[in-house]
Amino acid sequence: MTRVRLRILLKTNNTNDQCFIQATENFIVMKANSITKHSLFYRSVYTEIIINAKKEKVWQTLTDFNEMPKWSRTMQRIEGELLENSEVILHYFFQGRVKYFNVKLIEVEKGTQFGWSEKHFPMAKDKHIFRVEALNENTSRFIQTDQIKGISALFIGYAITRYMLKSFAGFNESLKEIAEGHNQ
Repeated sequence: MTRVRLRILLKTNNTNDQCFIQATENFIVMKANSITKHSLFYRSVYTEIIINAKKEKVWQTLTDFNEMPKWSRTMQRIEGELLENSEVILHYFFQGRVKYFNVKLIEVEKGTQFGWSEKHFPMAKDKHIFRVEALNENTSRFIQTDQIKGISALFIGYAITRYMLKSFAGFNESLKEIAEGHNQ
């Protein structure tokens, strides 16, 4: 079976309404901010937002880890170097306090994307990606995704992916405000 992933724009009143269509024998429509249950042991979260700023500005804002606590309510800092397979410490605000996660960076493409993949949950692997795409000279798309695979996805997948969806949407909105210069 061949899978094709297409991006289409829907014309609506909301400029951020976009979706993916994943084409197989059956078409599945994924909304721009969505949770997908792929199987009992695999769930994913996909979010994106259009930012009226150059890709370089969005990337610079996203990767200025010392400034991150000033605009992000969740991700407070990433401590370490932004290099493939580099060990970093995530400072993440959760349930009223900052928690620390040691992770190894993956899929690092300077100026475009980075992420991590680690076992944060018991008996599950988490893969998180931040991606910035240029739509034109002055407009970018910021994508934030996460995948949870493993037995824990069966038991906590519903709750954790709902939390992630809300958290990612807030992070994305805050990044948009700062990159567009609304809070300077």
